[in-house]
Amino acid sequence: MKLKGITAIALAVILGTSAHAEAPRLSISLDKALATSLDTSDLWKSARSAAAVARDQALAQRGALLPHLSVDGSYRYVTEIPAIAVAPGAPPLEFTTHNQYSIGPTISWTAFAGGTLIQARRAAEANARAQDQEADAVRRQIRLAARLAYFQAQLTSEQVRLFAESFRVEQAQYKDISVRYANGESARVDLLSAEEDLLSRQNQLLQARANLAMAIRDLASI
Repeated sequence: MKLKGITAIALAVILGTSAHAEAPRLSISLDKALATSLDTSDLWKSARSAAAVARDQALAQRGALLPHLSVDGSYRYVTEIPAIAVAPGAPPLEFTTHNQYSIGPTISWTAFAGGTLIQARRAAEANARAQDQEADAVRRQIRLAARLAYFQAQLTSEQVRLFAESFRVEQAQYKDISVRYANGESARVDLLSAEEDLLSRQNQLLQARANLAMAIRDLASI
């Protein structure tokens, strides 16, 4: 059996088309079903985002162990500054200027934190690994659900096709027996038996159609 797509021959029966009309076909590849199930899954998006946040947090905790380099700057204006006269009659000597500013790099490093930073880093890295595993588990579950729904739709589609063929055979047999019964060439019990078989096949076909509709609905929801 080729599993490249669902060619829903039985959808013609569901949609009420005639036997001579072109049957509408639903074609979905397995790869497309798997990819679309992930693209439309909010659960997968949430798990993937949580894993990314956990990795960023682990990276931030790792950076806390490294020296921190920063650039600091400040500026202020002093209206009155101290001054001293060196000699009588000489201009006073100012100790500073009105405009005061500073700028330069600053480096800091926590030499000892009692193991707090190291343990926080290890905890963040363990949480990141756990979130990655959780996201991978969610991805696998979604893909598994999509596979099951896909093959269930294929199975029910094939069942509808087989029951439709059996129903057509029973119709032909019932028509033949009806003609023979009308011509007195067949007993009534044969006609009743053929009618019972026809109704049984019809019920099976109707049930198969319902199962196919449910399978396609489940696949579409995933």
